[in-house]
Amino acid sequence: MSGKQIHEEQLKLREKQKAKAAPVQVKELTFSAGIASHDLTTKLKQVESWLEKKHHVRITLRSGRAEPADNLDTTLDQIVQQMEAMVGFVSKPKVIRDGQAAMCVLRPPSAKELSQREKNPTAAPQSDTQSKTSTVSDTDT
Repeated sequence: MSGKQIHEEQLKLREKQKAKAAPVQVKELTFSAGIASHDLTTKLKQVESWLEKKHHVRITLRSGRAEPADNLDTTLDQIVQQMEAMVGFVSKPKVIRDGQAAMCVLRPPSAKELSQREKNPTAAPQSDTQSKTSTVSDTDT
């Protein structure tokens, strides 16, 4: 190989390394189950800004001493439903620490999910746990 060919290969390798995606940054937010509605709204705005920046967000909902630990996962699910931005789940809301907390990890929607939402805005977004089978619509016939 000549020096020119070696140099071109080195340039190609550098381009490949630049093209590799950086590791996804995970932001974490923890709050108690007795959070005030205004405080919750403020936190949700922060979560949406992180999702716009393509970060994953881990939300942990803790039950305090005074609050009962009942239905933390459903409460967390309702909080996610309040968000205006469309989100996907890395992990669905689940109860952790012997029922004393609930946690979920949110991710920004993929380009495929965004295009599906633009085509059919009334349809509910697909979750990661649903099967990846495609359905044939009756408009194609």
